[in-house]
Amino acid sequence: MVRHVPAVATKVLDATSPRLEGPLVDKRLAGKARGTLLPLTRIGPDGVLVDRLLGPGFSFLATIGTDLPDQAGRLPLTRVFIDPAPPVAGERRLAAWLGEVNASWTLIRPDRTVYAVGRSDTELAPALAKLGPDLTGATA
Repeated sequence: MVRHVPAVATKVLDATSPRLEGPLVDKRLAGKARGTLLPLTRIGPDGVLVDRLLGPGFSFLATIGTDLPDQAGRLPLTRVFIDPAPPVAGERRLAAWLGEVNASWTLIRPDRTVYAVGRSDTELAPALAKLGPDLTGATA
């Protein structure tokens, strides 16, 4: 219903939420976007909501050309790569958001809360190591 009222749909898609705090957000992981919600936008030529592309579990969103550490290939993460200078408005919004938080990648929880952000694979490796047991069901 909301999508049929353009002014309301735009407001809902542009809504921001306060940063989440508490035991489910690891304060030791870097990034000023940590604990905030990923911007909800439509991407690709079909205008699919990024939420649908990311699927039901943890996910990884990055600009094309971002290097992934070897351990990333062993984790059940949905991976979505966007053009850093995209022609599509929704992808431009995500690329701009990554720029605002000084990042080229973000790890996203199933509830679309940002788990971690960063610019390099040296920042990504510790975040993946910390997230790994949650994804694989391993115990520490």
